Amino acid sequence: YYQASNIWHWDEVSNTIVKVNSPSIYYPGEWWIASGTADPGAWRMPADQPQLVYDPANLNDLYCLWLGNDDYTDTSANGYFNGEIYGAYSSDNGLTWSDYVNLTNTRTPGGASGECDDEDYMTAFPQVVNDTIYVTYIEDKDSGSYPHGEGTWTVNPVRFWAIYKGDIQGVAEHKTKQRVNTSLSLYPNPVSGVVGSGDVSISLFDVTGREVKTIVDGYRTAGTYKANLKADDLANGTYFVVLKTAKTKVSHSLVVIN
Repeated sequence: YYQASNIWHWDEVSNTIVKVNSPSIYYPGEWWIASGTADPGAWRMPADQPQLVYDPANLNDLYCLWLGNDDYTDTSANGYFNGEIYGAYSSDNGLTWSDYVNLTNTRTPGGASGECDDEDYMTAFPQVVNDTIYVTYIEDKDSGSYPHGEGTWTVNPVRFWAIYKGDIQGVAEHKTKQRVNTSLSLYPNPVSGVVGSGDVSISLFDVTGREVKTIVDGYRTAGTYKANLKADDLANGTYFVVLKTAKTKVSHSLVVIN
């Protein structure tokens, strides 16, 4: 109890039980926590609170999301798990499952109260809608078994998150660390109404509206420019590139799969 857990799917038609969560990269074989290294908190497990989502457009496709922690070094200053949201995909009604993917990837090892990113109380809408899985959760800034588990009052945002289903589907096909160069253009180009020089900013936002990177910020003379975005440190998911000038604002979606 507290130290080991797995998530299983039972297919009623074939009477087959299959483990959903693939072996953790930190704990080969199972999701388990070495005794004395970390504490999930009261009533919590390393792989916990799974939810199943199906795709009405293809009833063979299932998605399992769960809360948990696959790395006992990712704990708060007082030794409680910083939980994250994980997912796996099945294209055959749950008979086989893909490798898991860390969807939020908000590791905050050693975080003090108020500085943790601990996903809690996830609720997933049970159907895929327009290729999107919708999730709400509490971002507990004071990690532990429940909000304020370490005794400090913190403001804990409630997040509404739209996950592109391909972020989970693509795990099995993206196991290597080979770098892939991708070209992204912002349109219209040139932007109507932009004449001459001025201040320009290009920023990257996640689906919650939080700015995660500043790509360009400063004065530019009239001309054509290129800017590089390093995505190695970004969690898998959908982002938005936003270009702003004094006269216009242009945005473009970007899906990151590492």
